[in-house]
Amino acid sequence: MISLSRLGMCRLPMLILALGVAGHTQSTPKPKANIPPRYLAAPLDVTVENVAPDFRGHDITAVFSAIKKSSALKAKSEFESTAAFDKRRAGFRDQQLYGNLRTSSYLGFVVDGNSTHFMYDADSQILSVKLSGQPIHFILEEDNPILDGVLIRFIVVSRDRYIGQNGFGAQAVVDRTAADQYGVAFNQTNWLFPPPENFDRSFSFRLKMEPEEARAAKADGKLLLVCRLSEPWLRQGAFGYHPTITDPTETYGSEDYVQVSPEQVWLFHQKTGRIIVKLSEPQAVTAPAVPNLVSGSEQQVTPEPVRISEPMSQGRLIKKVQPPYPPLARKARIQGRVLLQATISKSGDIESLTLISGHPMLVDAAIEAVKQWKYKPYLLNGEPVQVETPIQVNFELSAVSP
Repeated sequence: MISLSRLGMCRLPMLILALGVAGHTQSTPKPKANIPPRYLAAPLDVTVENVAPDFRGHDITAVFSAIKKSSALKAKSEFESTAAFDKRRAGFRDQQLYGNLRTSSYLGFVVDGNSTHFMYDADSQILSVKLSGQPIHFILEEDNPILDGVLIRFIVVSRDRYIGQNGFGAQAVVDRTAADQYGVAFNQTNWLFPPPENFDRSFSFRLKMEPEEARAAKADGKLLLVCRLSEPWLRQGAFGYHPTITDPTETYGSEDYVQVSPEQVWLFHQKTGRIIVKLSEPQAVTAPAVPNLVSGSEQQVTPEPVRISEPMSQGRLIKKVQPPYPPLARKARIQGRVLLQATISKSGDIESLTLISGHPMLVDAAIEAVKQWKYKPYLLNGEPVQVETPIQVNFELSAVSP
């Protein structure tokens, strides 16, 4: 692709642009700042059976800002001894952030909707829930770590347009977006996600539910990531995507993450505050605590489907709906593959889908499209049978018209 440059103006390096946008400053609240009422200003009570209606958890932007402004974390000066510096930083381990919230408190962050996925199987009456994350390379950190991250909030700071031109003189109107990503980051040796050599950074569980209960959970259910802060407390990065003639969109911004130790995942109804289930490390989950939890080894009551390869299933595909490119993913120049495991009914309809891997911003569009696919029934000994097959959906920016 040939990148565009802005006419009549020198382009700053993308990393510098990501650190500051005209008209936008990353201001942080003082310890006694007023936090919007819908967010918690006190530690999360992990013993509660339900939370308040319209529960939003803690404000990730306020927590990040309070940590960043703490005098305890300022860089060591030449006039400060190492002993004094270590003592100052050690004091941050139980310091007030704002309100009644301290650095040692339990925190609860409601996960961004693009990172949460629900799928219900009416035959087995099982609701599958998946929390998706991704490895993040924090390029602005001195040690350049790669950590697991979960997006909590994506905030668009500004949008504008300009005329761009490539090296051959071709011009296009470029849509430019500045955004801040806020989330939580943790070491890749955590219990929540599989080992780092596994590309799929996700946490999945299944619940036994009646259809109406599952419908309500899918419509209003939210995941709450319960965690505690851990050193070095903050992680910062930057992202930026150059526009091209075929895709004239430019997106850049900051990656502002708090480093945590994940402790629990809650599924709850946001409108009513009713907690459906609380999950922690697999060995800590007991049947009395979560009686409707379905273990991964539980046998299904339905016959085992016949497994066929993707090329074989593609040969029987008679209706294929192409997914629209998600606008937010397009603006952020996110592309890639979404891999699903499909169960196809005896009549050739998509019966259920399980997410294997894929970027959170692309998954929903892929699933909604594949749900509409239709296959010729697969016959075994002359009788139609249920089958399982992998399905791959590709999202390519080069295939998207400007």
